[in-house]
Amino acid sequence: MSLGLQSYKKPCRPERVISQRSFSTRQKSAKMFKFVMILAVVGVATALAPVSRSEDAHADVVSRSDDVRADGFDTSLQTSNGIEQAASGDVHGNIHGNFGWISPEGEHVDIKYVADENGYQPSGSVIPTPPPIPEAIARALAWLESHPPAPEHHH
Repeated sequence: MSLGLQSYKKPCRPERVISQRSFSTRQKSAKMFKFVMILAVVGVATALAPVSRSEDAHADVVSRSDDVRADGFDTSLQTSNGIEQAASGDVHGNIHGNFGWISPEGEHVDIKYVADENGYQPSGSVIPTPPPIPEAIARALAWLESHPPAPEHHH
C-alpha cells in the first residue's frame, strides 16, 4: 500500500522550486528598481523646478472690478506689485483695453490694444515697429497708384 501512495505524490524537484523563487525575487527586484528610479526622477525634477523668489509670487489684489452686461463688459485689476489691467467690450466682440507692469529694470511697461474685426492690434513703446518703407519703394507705390493698369478685355 505504501507503493500506491507514493505513486499519487508528485515528485518534488528542488531545482524547479529554486528557479520559481528566484523568478519571483527577480520580479520584486525589478519592481523595486522601477519604483526607486521613479522616485529619483521626481526628486531631481522637484529639485530643479524653478522657484519664484520675487515679490510677484506674493502680490495682493489691490482692486478688482468686473461688470458683465447684456451689451458688453468692463473689467479692471490692480495688484500690489504694479500689474494693472483694464478692458471694455461690446456685444459685437470688440474689445478695447490695456495692461501694464513694472519691468525687472524698474520701467513701467504699458500696452494698449484693440481687438475687433481687424484682429488684435497692440500698441506700446515695447512693441516692435516695422522699419519705414524705403523712399524708392514709396515712390514706386505712389506711381502705381496714380497709374492704374488698363482693364483687360477678354473675348
